[in-house]
Amino acid sequence: MTDQEKKLHRAQLLIDIEDAQGDLVILQDVALEMAGHIQNVVGKLQRNAELVPSVADFDVESELENRLDVGQKLDIPAAMKVISEMRSARQKVYTLQNRRSKLVNAAGWTVAS
Repeated sequence: MTDQEKKLHRAQLLIDIEDAQGDLVILQDVALEMAGHIQNVVGKLQRNAELVPSVADFDVESELENRLDVGQKLDIPAAMKVISEMRSARQKVYTLQNRRSKLVNAAGWTVAS
């Protein structure tokens, strides 16, 4: 392998790591958005479970405050898919970083963070 091929190999590995890390960040952002939505649903369920019978049960404002929005649905299969995709993405990042470490150690290079 020529020096140019070695450099190209290292550069491609760095690009692959950046891409994998970027994919993971996007998946994490999607998961956090889903978690916020689920927390909102859970909060409304808890709040409604703790309410005692009162005149507020006849109030329109109370009804609007305590019910879920029409679009608030729990998509469990989507959450399961994101969790699985994040695991795969973490594995990919770990594997690529491990390859990079082995390459660096074998060649005696230093890695800039």
